[in-house]
Amino acid sequence: MDFLDAFLGDAKKWIVGECSIDLRFVARKSSTPDTYEIVHASLAVLPLPDQRSKDLDFELEANGFWFGQQHADGLSAQEAINIVADACAGFVVAYGRHLKLTGYGRNFRALPVDNEWVASTLGISIGSQAPWGHREDVSLLEVNETLRRSSPPFDGLEDILSWLALQADLGSEDRKLNLIVHAPVNVRADKTKVEDGAVHLTVVAHPNLEFDDVTVALRGAPPKGVAHRMQVADRIVWADSEDDVRYGTAKIEMPGIDAAQVILSLGFRYIFRQWFTDAVRSRNERYLAVRLFDANLKQLRRFVLEDSNSDKFEIAIAALAFMSGFSPGMTLETSAPDIVVSTPTGRLVLVECTIKTSDVHLKIGKLVDRREALRKALQGDGRQVSLLSVLVCQSSRENVAAEDRELAQKGILLLCREDLQTHLDGALHAPIDPDQMYKDALDHLMLLSRPTSTPSTSGDLF
Repeated sequence: MDFLDAFLGDAKKWIVGECSIDLRFVARKSSTPDTYEIVHASLAVLPLPDQRSKDLDFELEANGFWFGQQHADGLSAQEAINIVADACAGFVVAYGRHLKLTGYGRNFRALPVDNEWVASTLGISIGSQAPWGHREDVSLLEVNETLRRSSPPFDGLEDILSWLALQADLGSEDRKLNLIVHAPVNVRADKTKVEDGAVHLTVVAHPNLEFDDVTVALRGAPPKGVAHRMQVADRIVWADSEDDVRYGTAKIEMPGIDAAQVILSLGFRYIFRQWFTDAVRSRNERYLAVRLFDANLKQLRRFVLEDSNSDKFEIAIAALAFMSGFSPGMTLETSAPDIVVSTPTGRLVLVECTIKTSDVHLKIGKLVDRREALRKALQGDGRQVSLLSVLVCQSSRENVAAEDRELAQKGILLLCREDLQTHLDGALHAPIDPDQMYKDALDHLMLLSRPTSTPSTSGDLF
């Protein structure tokens, strides 16, 4: 069975009843009437009907290109599966017109997706490349102005691509079709908690889901041998359907814990992995102080992982450093690093933050210049100093056009979305030794900078 067949087979297990589909696209006119060639499109299957999403539907044309979003609601499982199967073959339909993914060298890769409904989804990206069958010169200026005059109006390509959450180069021959299937079961993080040595668990599921393939694992901390590791799916009590979903609840006694990790899986794919901490028993007082006013770190996660507000991103990274035992300081001078961080023994870290991958090389240059300026100032009276410089990116590592070894040779540690997610999910509930983290980060940089080194993990500073 090939990669595409495996994806389609899993999708058939995840699409269990009435559902919705969200299609977003950028396409280009072809020589065939009412047929467009995909530049970039995304097709997502949502596990429940959602008529409210139709308020987002629109389509418009601009200088030979077609942009839009369309929802289909109340589809049967078989109808949704047929649409996904056609998309696997490179065909989708929007507003009665055909969209096709043409090209040679078609390739497939897994597509990890984060979403409020699930922490993990089924996803693949189908890519292809070939000369356009019907091509005219692209005037980006004209496209931008047409979009500003359209209805609904968009402030050029950057605005409409951001709205659609797509990446498309209208002048490139690269095309992409992303297929995403959201899971029919999930943990309700807002209704799950650790309290008084017990895990209070709430799970939500599609009413048609058979629960034989659902597993829920718990892992308590501090550990008590393997007694605080258990499977608990058979202890969930499921209520009748309510608002087109079913809720399951359980109270699992785990005496002595102050945190627990919940891992929910469907078949052989995990859906949800997250730590929950007792609001009054955390062994990390800094974490407790922040979490008390930001339940489940909802706002912190938003600005660390999702929101494109650069100022809030810097504040969130400083808060993450604080919870990790560091003493962070936000700087006000524009020519200074975004954050200066200190360990308990006085070791310094210079931090630059960016939400734009296009800023990476500029940030690298600034980090090196500012680190060396501080090193020179500190060494003025003969002190031997250790300085660490860290570049924190909101983007995934695969989207950052810089190699870890190249950065390590410049003395820079790169932390990306994956590192931040891992730290948020598992490290904060217990006390952290910032000086040990600092030492581990320096050792990791030294290993990375060696020509023959092939480390498989990143250096997690905070």
